[in-house]
Amino acid sequence: MPSGETVIFNWLLYAYGTAAASFALAAWLTRRGEARHFGRSLELGAIVLLTAGAWLIIRHAYHWPTMDASALRLTEIGWYAIITSLLGLAAWWGGRTSRRIVPALAGCALLWIMAIGASYLLTLHANPIWTRSMTVGDMPIFNALLWSYAVAALLAGLAAWTLRDWREPMQKLVQPTRWMMGATALWLSFWWITLTVRQAFQGESLWFKNGATAAEWYAYSAAWIVFAAVLLGLGIWRGGQALRWASLVILCVAVGKVFVLDMAHLEDLWRVGSFLGLGLSLLAVAWVYQRFVFGRRTGET
Repeated sequence: MPSGETVIFNWLLYAYGTAAASFALAAWLTRRGEARHFGRSLELGAIVLLTAGAWLIIRHAYHWPTMDASALRLTEIGWYAIITSLLGLAAWWGGRTSRRIVPALAGCALLWIMAIGASYLLTLHANPIWTRSMTVGDMPIFNALLWSYAVAALLAGLAAWTLRDWREPMQKLVQPTRWMMGATALWLSFWWITLTVRQAFQGESLWFKNGATAAEWYAYSAAWIVFAAVLLGLGIWRGGQALRWASLVILCVAVGKVFVLDMAHLEDLWRVGSFLGLGLSLLAVAWVYQRFVFGRRTGET
């Protein structure tokens, strides 16, 4: 179905933008009095139309001049995640500041859609490690992985930090949303670090059947241990127990990899270096916990 000759300024922007603006204006005009309940429906309609229009514009931009069914591209998924996160945060913030429950609820719903959709699409459906034909670019770090995984993870973390407990019944909804966005941020960050390491050794194609060198296997362990250390430092700095638990989980993954996979794939000095680095890391983590976690608790009592 043709949707216009230009990428952004086409009938999608006019149709959905005009409809969303009309709904928003009508909701503002009926925000008080007996029609205020109808105004809430108009608020929800404006948010739905705005979100649908944004998604369709992204779809049209990547499949111009039509929107025929075809495979999703990695950066396209990144755009969906980013736009949905921004719209969700904007709706939540608008509802929180104006004390209106519909935009706040819609904002939480959009954040859940982003978290579930991005986690599924970027982990299973469009993960370049499972798809032979998908490429991410030759440039290290500054490639499709940065846009699709890292920026989406950053916005998920921003959402987890921004959401605050409101009032009943929102309080029971906000806390699970914060946990979900925090978990999404950690999950996408883990995949970005892992795939970035693979891209540094493999180039633009990250297909899992491409052979991995000993240096690549060692780099995964080192990157995960550094990631765990960063999470531990943030957890101690911010007093976040969830970040410390996440750090422990990542560290356990690294330990499991060293004992299960590195023993099978690494030889000679690479294997020695892997176990030595893991041992030093565990000693450092134990010292940090003794100095900044257990020691602080003892001092407080």
